[in-house]
Amino acid sequence: MPDLPTPAAPGGMGGIGFKAVVNALISIVRAINQLYTLMQTIFPTATSSVSSSATAGTGSALPATPQGYLQVTVNGVAYKVPLYKP
Repeated sequence: MPDLPTPAAPGGMGGIGFKAVVNALISIVRAINQLYTLMQTIFPTATSSVSSSATAGTGSALPATPQGYLQVTVNGVAYKVPLYKP
């Protein structure tokens, strides 16, 4: 990256310098970009859908009592999804 010119401070007063501020901002932007990339790796975009029925499969029947319930809201309507241990 080429060196940036350092403009004179207003009133001839010293300070941290224009170049130092710009370099700090560039470092911050790079860090944010790295964090964004990391977050995309950790939390990939999920897609989901809601269906009122399921296709019959070859799985076994569900236990009579769920281990708990996952509470979700879909379009403002609350639902409880039963959770079963495998």
